Amino acid sequence: MSIQMRRPRWRRFLTLLGFMGGAAVASTGPEPGGTTDVHPSLYWDAYARFAGTVFQGYLDEETEINLRFHQFLHQQAERVGRTPEPVTLRVWLDEQGSVVRVSASPLGNAQADQDLMQILMAKPLPTAPPAGMPMPLLVSLKLLQKV
Repeated sequence: MSIQMRRPRWRRFLTLLGFMGGAAVASTGPEPGGTTDVHPSLYWDAYARFAGTVFQGYLDEETEINLRFHQFLHQQAERVGRTPEPVTLRVWLDEQGSVVRVSASPLGNAQADQDLMQILMAKPLPTAPPAGMPMPLLVSLKLLQKV
């Protein structure tokens, strides 16, 4: 059974909120010999942004689950008369980059909640997270209508 997507389509914006533990971005400055000791949080931040971009791509795919999820968002926006509130996600990855757990505030529809989890957990990220990266990643999912 195929679900037809009605206009308007939705675009997703994923914004990194932070990490558990609140790691600060810092550098200790140049070391003797001209090298710089870069704090691991710089790598964590870059990886979290990369993960957000990958998640956005997963949500943009034209699959039956994604189309059903977008249909729910469209119906919810029509019902309340505005764009849905942002959804905060907590995403845990294993050492290989597979999503092992996702926690989010309920969307008000059990099927939509299940679809979102399934979309994000369907496949691993293409690159493993940096060693020692704190979990979970905190990501804000803001859904806006495409014009």
